[in-house]
Amino acid sequence: MGGRVSAGFSVYREGRPIAAVTDSTTYLEPADTPASTYAVAPIARGKEGRSTPARALG
Repeated sequence: MGGRVSAGFSVYREGRPIAAVTDSTTYLEPADTPASTYAVAPIARGKEGRSTPARALG
């Protein structure tokens, strides 16, 4: 088993990227509103995968 594999996720709000998280399993969005919609896409081995459907969290 070689080195560590880089993994994480990208966060999108209203279809625009707002964060690429590679050092945590959570992301706190300071600009959140009840009407905001979010999507998340996995990042593995430096490549972004398919995102989740956008949805409101509030």
